[in-house]
Amino acid sequence: MKAMMQACLLVASTLAVAQTPAPAALRDPTKPPAAYSAVLNPPVQQAASLFQPRQVVVVNGEHLLVWNGRRYKVGDSIDGARIEKIGEAEIWMHGVEGTRKLSLFDGVEKRPPRTSSPVITLGEEAATSKKGHKK
Repeated sequence: MKAMMQACLLVASTLAVAQTPAPAALRDPTKPPAAYSAVLNPPVQQAASLFQPRQVVVVNGEHLLVWNGRRYKVGDSIDGARIEKIGEAEIWMHGVEGTRKLSLFDGVEKRPPRTSSPVITLGEEAATSKKGHKK
């Protein structure tokens, strides 16, 4: 009986080892699927077209672009594209593709505030909030 048990255990362990894939075939569980590699690693483009400004500072009345820890002013070049103009919300750059406007905040447009809406001060709001009556 003991010999038969050892033989079954030997056969079971041999089958388990034979069915496990080779280490090279194992996939890294922290690595995303191959379908995402095109999204994560886009095709190589010109460096100027990948540039996206993030911060503008004003020093002594002059707008400066901050990129990779360095300050750039009008006339400086970044990746072969020359800075034409720096505004408070956009950068104008001239490169191989021509002059392009790069927004700091995509989809945000600066407009003057509406004046038709009524303005309630905190004092009036607190006075009318109790049962809807003014004191």
